[in-house]
Amino acid sequence: MLEQIYFGNPLSTWITFGFIVIGSILLGWLTQWIITSLANRSKYNLIRIFGQNLGRFALPIWIFFGLQIGVNALTLTSAASDYVSRSLAFGFSIIIIFMVLKAYETLHNHLLMPMAKKTESQVDDHLLGILRMAIRTLVIFLGGLMAISNAGFDVGAALAGLGIGGLALALAAQDAVANFFGGITVIIEKPFKIGDLVEVDDVSGYVRDIGLRTTLIETTAGSMIRLPNKQFTDNAIHLITYSETLFRIEHPIILRYDTTVEKMQEAMNILKNIIAKDEETTLVECVFKEFGEYGFAFDFEYEINGWTKEQKSTFETPRSKGGSVRTRVNFAIMEQFQKNQIKIGLPIAEEIAVDGDDRYTKGVF
Repeated sequence: MLEQIYFGNPLSTWITFGFIVIGSILLGWLTQWIITSLANRSKYNLIRIFGQNLGRFALPIWIFFGLQIGVNALTLTSAASDYVSRSLAFGFSIIIIFMVLKAYETLHNHLLMPMAKKTESQVDDHLLGILRMAIRTLVIFLGGLMAISNAGFDVGAALAGLGIGGLALALAAQDAVANFFGGITVIIEKPFKIGDLVEVDDVSGYVRDIGLRTTLIETTAGSMIRLPNKQFTDNAIHLITYSETLFRIEHPIILRYDTTVEKMQEAMNILKNIIAKDEETTLVECVFKEFGEYGFAFDFEYEINGWTKEQKSTFETPRSKGGSVRTRVNFAIMEQFQKNQIKIGLPIAEEIAVDGDDRYTKGVF
């Protein structure tokens, strides 16, 4: 009975084949248990996770070796032997691809990402995303070529076909590639950061997210716009958010033409004193510039001191601090000018009657 032929092999050979496969499965389970047990004894969390994730591949690897040994024990035609060998080699290549990908994912999630989160810069997070995509693509591409070669296909012809297809794909994906490299440029050069107020290509708003292909902008009206990253390399970027260290306020002052010289000098002294008494401001200049269109024009400029990290509890951004200080200075100017009867030069429309019903407006000061 054991010598009865089934599919070109005696029953005894098929029983041997079955024992080999079953034995490989048992060895796979045993190897997985040993790897997992040893890894769990480690005091390092990364080693424990590696052991748990990679130990799972012990079973399919042992099954592959069992099938390989079992097939060698069978008597097969040359065509069948070649087909089975190529199929097993292809399957083993797929196992290796998944094993390498799983190893990198474990390393990425449990070592590289925690290291990147410890840094204040968001550049590391974005670069890790690029690295992850690049390694996955490289492993799948090279592993795919290896699997195709082991399956008996001509890799050279496949690469030639990929070259022609790649050229067509590159022509069709020019914008996607430009956006990708634009994203890398933004991440590395950091012309702005998340939270900054920017204006580019007639779109202005706050940067909410920086991706590899697009950047999310929240406009001042509250709507969300995703800008392709190539916009930031093809156009000038206007960074509206004030500097965190120092920024200057240019505040032109115009006094009416009926203001006396004494009042003009008094106004200059008031402006200088307001800035001198404010701990957050430094005077740049206060000069009588010219006889303007609406009155005596003064150049009044001052700097607002840097926004410190300690002020985060009071001012959310440098811009909010600038607005607060500027408002305080403006109210102080209004109060002192009104108290000392110094009047700002502004055009006032006066209605004048001419020949009864005909009327026109005339600007007076």
